[in-house]
Amino acid sequence: MKFDELHLDGAILEAVDRAGFDSCTPVQARSIPEVLAEHDVMVQSQTGTGKTAAFLLPTFHLLLHTARFADKSALVVAPTRELAVQIKDEADLLGERLPLESEVFYGGVGYQRQHEALADGVRVMVGTPGRLLDLNQTQHLDLRSVGIVVIDEADSTPTSASCCGGCARAKNASTCCSARP
Repeated sequence: MKFDELHLDGAILEAVDRAGFDSCTPVQARSIPEVLAEHDVMVQSQTGTGKTAAFLLPTFHLLLHTARFADKSALVVAPTRELAVQIKDEADLLGERLPLESEVFYGGVGYQRQHEALADGVRVMVGTPGRLLDLNQTQHLDLRSVGIVVIDEADSTPTSASCCGGCARAKNASTCCSARP
C-alpha cells in the first residue's frame, strides 16, 4: 500500500516523501487506517518495522482534521528517555511543516522548558511515565486536554495496564494507541 492511498493530510504526505518513504510497511498498512477510523489499536511488531510512523502519522492527521480533537493534544508515553527522544525526533521529521508543536518530557533535566511548552499549548507530548505523572500532579499537565494516547513499548511501560484495558491485553503489545475523548 502506498502512503497516498491513506488519504492523509498533504503536508504529512510531503514529509513522508521527504523522509524517503514510498510504501507502507505491513504494520503501517494495517494500523494507520484503524487509527484514522478512531479505533483503539494494539500492535506487536519487531523493532524497525515502522511502528513509530504508524502511530504518529494518523495522530497528526486526527489532530489536524477531526473536530473532536481540534482542541486536544496527543500524549505518547515511552518507558525510557532514549526512546522518548527518538520518538520526538521522528515527530519533528514527519511533522516538520505541520502547525503542531511537539515536545519531549523526561526527568533528570530542568522543568522550565517543559513548563513553557505546556503553557504554550504543545499538541504532541512525548514523555516518560515518571515525568508525565510529576507534571500532572503539579498541575502543569492537564490530562483532560489529551484526546489521543499512545503507549510505546506497552509491554514494558507501567501505565499500560490502565490505558490499554488491563495487563492481559497490553502484555504482548509493542504499541498501544487509543483515540478516545
